[in-house]
Amino acid sequence: MKSPTLRTLSSNAPRYVGFFNPKWSPDGQRLAFLSVDLNASVQAWIWTVGANAASPLRGLDIRAGGFNDEAMAWVDGDHIALLAWDIGAKKSGRVYTEILRGPNAAEDRKRAVDGRSPSVSVLESGHYPERKEPSARLVVVDVRTNALKLLRAEGFTT
Repeated sequence: MKSPTLRTLSSNAPRYVGFFNPKWSPDGQRLAFLSVDLNASVQAWIWTVGANAASPLRGLDIRAGGFNDEAMAWVDGDHIALLAWDIGAKKSGRVYTEILRGPNAAEDRKRAVDGRSPSVSVLESGHYPERKEPSARLVVVDVRTNALKLLRAEGFTT
């Protein structure tokens, strides 16, 4: 009997801070998971059983408010629903604050010390004012073809 072996599915590129929220497709043939990079951009990846590596779903910045948020759900074995930020949306939430706090705080401190431009420090309260316009969209992606279908845009707010 062949013993099981472990395989790393995620990329080892230094631009990725981490990978999280894995979800198996209903037929057990694909695994979706999320990555986050140094700019707090969250991307979905798909790995198919038997493939050597996972592939990113490009062109979508997934809206993940926390590491346990449900930003994606399998519809069936070939389609996944994702909550993605609109282009140019102002991101908010724990994931973005935690990742961006360090670089932003360092830049703000340097600006304040230089004294050439005003700087502001903001403490996040965890409460965000509700927006009237949508900032995210719900899409379904066919993971075989990468075809994207917009389901609904209104009603999603940060």
